[in-house]
Amino acid sequence: MGKIENKKELIYSEPCANMAEGVIAFATGSIDNKERRMEVLIHILTCQACNSLYEDILEYENTVDEAADVKESIFETIKVKLKENFILPLQGLQMENFSAAVLNNAPSKTAEFKFNSSAGEITAILMAKENKIDLEINTEKNLKQIYLLGNNKCIKQHPYEKQTVFENIAPGNYALSTELKDFVFLEIESDKE
Repeated sequence: MGKIENKKELIYSEPCANMAEGVIAFATGSIDNKERRMEVLIHILTCQACNSLYEDILEYENTVDEAADVKESIFETIKVKLKENFILPLQGLQMENFSAAVLNNAPSKTAEFKFNSSAGEITAILMAKENKIDLEINTEKNLKQIYLLGNNKCIKQHPYEKQTVFENIAPGNYALSTELKDFVFLEIESDKE
């Protein structure tokens, strides 16, 4: 296989024609406008073809320059399963600057994950509640906004005393963002889907 000269060669399925350039720009961190970043991220979360393109670009970027400095945006995944009103961690943050505080994979009513962002250390506490999750976010620094994007909507919270809570989050794919700079993906599965 030859060297990839153009990132557009990474497209294996047909992404949306009007979003392909936006997905590429989002993955490479070249969108400066917060509203545009949010629009593209919501699309990536809801469109399988564009999500595949996004993942391919990230894989390509990591392969080309693994020794590069960490970019402004951080992309990692917390994956949990709701089972009989308990949280079962399936995947915890794998990068060096992330650490899962969950000590084992046993079901629990809560799971805690810690990760670093441009805003300092963030603690995400997931609490099971009637086949949904409440998500408490604690930050090291005072932030203006924390976003939860997914299910075709964007919820914006203004933390009070370095803490905010997103309530009644249904199973699905989400992105958690500190001021639309750093992103952590949250995948919630359920045995009742």
